Amino acid sequence: MSESFSIVIPTFNSLPYVEECVASALGQTHGNVEVVVDDNASHDGTPETLESRFGSDGRLRVYKNTEDLNIPNGWNRAISHATGEYLLLLHSDNILHPDFVRLVLEKVQSTQGKVLYTECKYFEGETPAALFGSAPEAITHDHLGRGPGAVAYAFRFQRMIPTSALAIHRSCFERRLPYDVRYRWDPDIEQMAWLAHEFGVVHLRFPLAAIRTHKGQAASWKDPTFSTQYRELLLLEHQRGLTERHHFLLDWASSNQYIAERISEIGGPSTAMVKYLNRWLASELRVLAHFQAQFLRRLKQAVITLLHWARIRTGRSVGRAAART
Repeated sequence: MSESFSIVIPTFNSLPYVEECVASALGQTHGNVEVVVDDNASHDGTPETLESRFGSDGRLRVYKNTEDLNIPNGWNRAISHATGEYLLLLHSDNILHPDFVRLVLEKVQSTQGKVLYTECKYFEGETPAALFGSAPEAITHDHLGRGPGAVAYAFRFQRMIPTSALAIHRSCFERRLPYDVRYRWDPDIEQMAWLAHEFGVVHLRFPLAAIRTHKGQAASWKDPTFSTQYRELLLLEHQRGLTERHHFLLDWASSNQYIAERISEIGGPSTAMVKYLNRWLASELRVLAHFQAQFLRRLKQAVITLLHWARIRTGRSVGRAAART
């Protein structure tokens, strides 16, 4: 298992989180790792802090930039510095399990996969004292070949796959840039769909990445170019008084299921319920041939959601009728 692995960390004014992020990247148990930090014109002293703390480690390269690029162009610039056979774009407020690279590359050996992702843990604010446990000796996985089934699996069975949990073989980008510059706010969503369709996906069923949630993540949602579904998710969270904790960020990839469940909780309009149940079930049907048991569980959850919504709506109708009398 001698494959080289690049952990690419784009950053902008990310202190103090980026220090934990880089420490977790340099703390990998796999030896053949390079850590590339691309600083997007920070003015909080990020490059200097990293060089002062980690400068003696020859595996780390820090690139200082004077031009502040938008998300897709900045991420593409960061990845252009990488030389590893496999790449991981790690957000500067997230951290990795020490065995992330080792276990992913072991799975590469057994599956020959080019696109592999792991489950994640989520935490808020400061890093808990014991965020990760010991990884098991053998991690189970699902492996879907390329095509619509892989796309449906990646976006429905598994919640949104953060870039911080996604390892990609560099040959995947021989025909295109890693991130499509047309998608200003959600290039990672487009990229994941394209990768799954073209190369298939290997899903490691163990959390090897940790995603930090904080207020800054929701600051961009008011932009007019922001994703429609992001807006819908945030609106629902706001109505339920949960905006401050940003739960919508944790549930993006299962968004059709998630929105339907939230609509059922607030007794939303029938047009919205039909729309999202249809989308949800259509995506599950695409992977029925691969994972019958999972599909049946999802179907059961859809029925429960619909019944819950019907009870809420029926109760409101009775209440309005009583009020009129």
